[in-house]
Amino acid sequence: MGTERNYFTAEEADRVRFLLSQIRRSERKEQESLRAQLRRLGFRISDWSGGRTNGFTVSDFDDLIEGGQISIGCDRVSGRRASCEVGDFSAIAKAAAIALGGPKFTLVEAASHVDDKPGLYALHGEAAAWSELRLGDPPDERPLYVGKAEASLVSRDLQTHFADGRTGSSTLRRSLAALLRDSLELRGQPRNLQNPGRLANFGMSPSDDAKLTTWMQRYLKLAVWPQEGSAELLAIERELLGQWRPPLNLKDVQTPWSRMLRSKRKLMATEAAEMPSLASLGSW
Repeated sequence: MGTERNYFTAEEADRVRFLLSQIRRSERKEQESLRAQLRRLGFRISDWSGGRTNGFTVSDFDDLIEGGQISIGCDRVSGRRASCEVGDFSAIAKAAAIALGGPKFTLVEAASHVDDKPGLYALHGEAAAWSELRLGDPPDERPLYVGKAEASLVSRDLQTHFADGRTGSSTLRRSLAALLRDSLELRGQPRNLQNPGRLANFGMSPSDDAKLTTWMQRYLKLAVWPQEGSAELLAIERELLGQWRPPLNLKDVQTPWSRMLRSKRKLMATEAAEMPSLASLGSW
């Protein structure tokens, strides 16, 4: 050693974790590509593993951070909990962060715990959920997704994100569907078969929608923060996104998972575009 890089931004560290987790699941040819991506970040496994190139894990990387051999920087754009404590938030965002990291309810339990008022919400998943979604190992306790409900947490969460038949109206459901497409055998279709349009907002068949809802009920938990006074939800949401960088969020944040997620969503949107509309079938 001696020339190894020992300082990374929090965003770079997340990318290193993601690539390391993918190496463990990949074939030899793909592993070489993943190691090349690590080297472009300035991280060489052999610098930290005594010359070994196999068997180095995310836990090994985190042990280097814990032991002070690798330092992680924190800034407002790319902070993470390990190096950016809750105190780095503004006062109102801190209150929201504590609530959204606090009590979590299954999607069935949520019906009796969510207020019918505006606020922020966070979707959480254990390591099994991250694995099912092929997101790698969770780098910390960050949520999978953070969003805002301008009118009602009930209508946005319980009646849209977690309801069958609403994938075309929910960016969260579309992201989950795209990542679970192969394992659940899901396919994209226009959300309005009679009059297809805005195919990027693809929907799914009733049976596929039901499969996705069942998966969400099994693997996800919900935490909410009802709006306090005249707190500006958008500003607080952006502050949380900048610190946590949840892997399923695409708007107002860039994460190590963004490129993969966009690619998989595009695949389902393409499926939707290629499906004949009911109107066109009726003209034959």
